[in-house]
Amino acid sequence: MALLYALSFVPMTVALRRLDVGMAYAVWSAVGTALITLIGMWLFREPMSTAKACALGLIVFGVIMLNLADRSGSAERNDNVALIGQQNAIRNSAAQESSLSAIRQDRDARVLLASERRNSAQ
Repeated sequence: MALLYALSFVPMTVALRRLDVGMAYAVWSAVGTALITLIGMWLFREPMSTAKACALGLIVFGVIMLNLADRSGSAERNDNVALIGQQNAIRNSAAQESSLSAIRQDRDARVLLASERRNSAQ
């Protein structure tokens, strides 16, 4: 059992690369619950009642609804990420321009100082 639990974390880790934690855990839990129910029916000859069938249907429905809600929220989240990226790009651009301006001023000051030194040496 411990080995199978450890092995189940491999696909969970792969899924977490693309899914939010809540969504991945919901799918993982739902699949586990449904599989255990089906294994119990097949291996231990447990009867399928209307209540069990409805409960399994609700689990599947719940995961589908979480997935749909996640998709609508991900568009808003993507918009927010894009906005933050644009703000960071503007800040970086302003910082780079400021740095370039400081470098130009320093260069101009050195050129002026070198010119003054040449003039005073002559």
